[in-house]
Amino acid sequence: MSAGRFEAAVRLLVKGKQPERALELLLAHEVPLTEELAEALTPPKTADNNDSRNSVLLRIAQVGA
Repeated sequence: MSAGRFEAAVRLLVKGKQPERALELLLAHEVPLTEELAEALTPPKTADNNDSRNSVLLRIAQVGA
């Protein structure tokens, strides 16, 4: 599968409300991380998801570094 197809798959997973799977695919296949994609992968901030949200944000930051 080409890099473009993985990028398309990541975007489809984000649109399908599967950001965890999208992030895994992005990491596994070195899909370029755009600002738009990082925003889409960022979970909304709520009172009860602080730890899981921080974990996702750290993983996004590792990709962007």
